Amino acid sequence: MILAACNYLDVPYDNRAKVDSEDKVGRLLVSAYSGSSEWTIAELSSDNADKLVEDNFSTYYQLEEQSYLWKPATEIVQDSPNDVWEGYYKAIANANLALDAIHQIRSKGGLSIEDLTKLQAYEAEAYMCRAYNHFVLANIFCMPYGSNTANELGIPYMEKVENTVAPQYKRGTLAETYNKIDLDIKKALEIGIADIYDIPKYRFNSKAAYAFAARFYLYYQKYDLVLKYANEVLGNNVTAALRNWVEVAPDPNKKPPFMGMAVSDCPNWFIGANNHANLLNKITISNFPLVLGPYGIGTKYCLCDINASTESVQLRDPWCNYTSQYYHAYGYMNIPKVITYKYAGYFEYVDPVAQIGYYHGIQMLFSTDETLLCRIEAEIMLGKYGDAVDDMNTFMLNFADSRPRGLLQPIVTPKSLNEIVMHYDTMKYYTPFIPTPKKHIHLDNPNVTIQEHSVQENLLHCCLYLRRLLTVHEGLRWYDVKRMGIEIYRRDIKGRGSKVVAVTDSLKVGDPRRAIQIPEGVIKAGIQPNPR
Repeated sequence: MILAACNYLDVPYDNRAKVDSEDKVGRLLVSAYSGSSEWTIAELSSDNADKLVEDNFSTYYQLEEQSYLWKPATEIVQDSPNDVWEGYYKAIANANLALDAIHQIRSKGGLSIEDLTKLQAYEAEAYMCRAYNHFVLANIFCMPYGSNTANELGIPYMEKVENTVAPQYKRGTLAETYNKIDLDIKKALEIGIADIYDIPKYRFNSKAAYAFAARFYLYYQKYDLVLKYANEVLGNNVTAALRNWVEVAPDPNKKPPFMGMAVSDCPNWFIGANNHANLLNKITISNFPLVLGPYGIGTKYCLCDINASTESVQLRDPWCNYTSQYYHAYGYMNIPKVITYKYAGYFEYVDPVAQIGYYHGIQMLFSTDETLLCRIEAEIMLGKYGDAVDDMNTFMLNFADSRPRGLLQPIVTPKSLNEIVMHYDTMKYYTPFIPTPKKHIHLDNPNVTIQEHSVQENLLHCCLYLRRLLTVHEGLRWYDVKRMGIEIYRRDIKGRGSKVVAVTDSLKVGDPRRAIQIPEGVIKAGIQPNPR
């Protein structure tokens, strides 16, 4: 019996694969990218959503209502906080398993130069994945980074392979969490992200790594580093680095009925792995394309007409009206959702006979356009207003119709610092019943004080508008609301999304509901909950 027990203990005690070669490490790292999506939670928690009170509008699942109302989720479903927490920590565990395997493979020696080069690339990727996964978790389940981070709850930062039963974890502080993300990013970039994949847009390539670094340091309020890493992404010819938005637009020199790219083709074009502006895509098992995308589903809590036309994606900005943008949001008579045609759902049948399966969504996590907006915000924070205006003009002349029409002037032309500043300075601040895109900013940064009606504040309003315009239905607006200290409201809307009839709640600066509550099962396991 003793001998039998010894033999039993010689085999792995769980179902983990034995990762003992560089090729196995590379395959393992596919699982260091979470298949879960936080976009539904983030988008519906933000001010990109209102409540349609007519009875004919409904939800796809209860998670929509709970996210919109900033309430703890009670369902364990796709896209729920439980799904996000579990999915991202599984991805972190795989990144740690890869790092552990790399250390063991190296310690045995006897590797060729080619094998060592691969291991080095995989090591950098594993560190970058670990940093990114913790970054998402921190931005969903924690308060925003600011002057009080030493006293705010962070998340458990997993840095080693777990080999014990029912381990106990501490959340630590948000300052500690951000510091560890910072260290992992620096390790990855020091080692060097190598572009070694045949289809690089689904793994951390060098430009995606720099784009993540630019976004992280923007949230971390280290603006010099934002410029450093954004410049690595954008290069010397910024316009050439950006998405070629004109590909979806009708040709102004052709007569109707030529209408440009069909909207049904737009989602596949938008996420295309061959598009140079797309830096990193991720495949998810998620319902976010149904709730946020071009479907008549999830119509009770959505981006509706009054929101789009008064504060977000259907406005006149300093450059043009939204209809002159190459890629703009559409409204329809039969549903209240304003649709951007960025993402579509792809159904996988696990039982074709019973018609059972899962929806998949492909998410574009980083793009050159969003990285340019990170650089613009950093330039504004550093007082480099001329550079910020130059970048804003570059962005808008690429995003909206700047094509010449014979002897006529293009619709979109460059704007001066004064024109942009005056556009926002003369605009009234937002109220729930008289909405505008200009919302009071309460940035918690001891090194930057945003004065109302200053050049800096007005440029920042413009930058936030451009960010909202570009990233709508991608969840990033929620993070902008949190880190900029923007107060948002919960409004009841009638008339197919055209009239505000009541304000039911508000999310003030410092409201603890800005940190989504961690899953109930995690709390029961001993992890400290977010205060309420």
